[in-house]
Amino acid sequence: NLLRNIEGSKQGIRSLTREAEKESMNLDDIMKRIGQSAAAIGVGFSATQLIRDVARVRGEFQQLEVALNTMLGSEEKANALFQQLVNTAAKTPFDLKGVAGGAKQLLAYGVAAEEVNDTIIRLGDIAAGLSIPLGDLVNLYGTTMTQGRLFTQDLRQFMGRGIPLADELA
Repeated sequence: NLLRNIEGSKQGIRSLTREAEKESMNLDDIMKRIGQSAAAIGVGFSATQLIRDVARVRGEFQQLEVALNTMLGSEEKANALFQQLVNTAAKTPFDLKGVAGGAKQLLAYGVAAEEVNDTIIRLGDIAAGLSIPLGDLVNLYGTTMTQGRLFTQDLRQFMGRGIPLADELA
């Protein structure tokens, strides 16, 4: 039974690696098109910098996939959440690293995988509107949710960031 589970994990990792390679190939195509477009309008990109950026982004994708798979224990749930987070990062002012960090924090705080992306979007809207880091807001939200109550210190932290919780609670 243990050997079957190990073999299943190995196959899951292989599958995840194939998906990451496929996504990185798509990313390579996109980066090539961006480079061509930039050259067409006269913006100079150094090839070395472009290669570094592609490698960095590819690494971020792979790290996020592995982290989600490990945290959720299900490749299917991890892939679904991964796709949602990539779309969220593309559509919001936050980068993939910020969105992924927030998602991992929310998972660690016990937010269900199905609710993580919606929660990130809501918190991201607030963070963008108040010009505060998404990670700070995720931390405050997660801390409050796990405590099950709002302590005065936490209330002050929300209010100090421009979130008028006292008015809402009144």
